[in-house]
Amino acid sequence: MRSGLLLPVLLVLISAATNADSPYARWSHGPSTDPEYFPIGVWLQDPAQAEGYQEIGINL
Repeated sequence: MRSGLLLPVLLVLISAATNADSPYARWSHGPSTDPEYFPIGVWLQDPAQAEGYQEIGINL
């Protein structure tokens, strides 16, 4: 039974370490620290269109 607990405990520890080691963790208003986060952005576009970009999945 002990070996059945080993994998979940390791996954929790790895997940906690991943979030703490995120390069974005030091900024309170920075990008997500979620390891599944992948930044997708636009460059030099009209800010008035920001809502439209967000609707199509632009997250940065």
